[in-house]
Amino acid sequence: MDAVSDCHYANYTNSYLFHAIGEAIRNYDTWPSGNKNGVWYFEPLYGPTNNDLGRLTVLPYDLTDTWGPTWNGGEDLLFNGIYPSSYAGGDSGTNLLLQFEYHNVVREVRDLLFQSDQINPVIDAHAGIIAPFAPADYTRWLNAQPSTASYSGAHEQPRGSRD
Repeated sequence: MDAVSDCHYANYTNSYLFHAIGEAIRNYDTWPSGNKNGVWYFEPLYGPTNNDLGRLTVLPYDLTDTWGPTWNGGEDLLFNGIYPSSYAGGDSGTNLLLQFEYHNVVREVRDLLFQSDQINPVIDAHAGIIAPFAPADYTRWLNAQPSTASYSGAHEQPRGSRD
């Protein structure tokens, strides 16, 4: 398939943004044949260009393995439509036009959002919500077994617990 055909079947505009943020926060718990960690939603854009199937949007919902390094490579089905993937269900296909568009979105997100004057107030606002219980959560997981989860690799306590 070419880039135009791919876009009839999948909402790559939304996918680019999700993957740009996913790369920034290291949310890699996806793979091309993964049937979890996201919901497939087919936008009601039915027509002959997509065989009346609608247009796929993947709605991620499992972020428990974020801020990795963690499982997998963050290469879900839509990502594999742009880049080759060696993960389960992946293939060697590639799409240079969609790669170009994706790189532009990553650059925009990095240049506009992931700047200290932009991102720090967002982090502080969200950290303020969890600050009352962050020290207890940190203590609970500090020496946990690796199979269950562990913060033992963290070099300092979360921001909200350092008063």
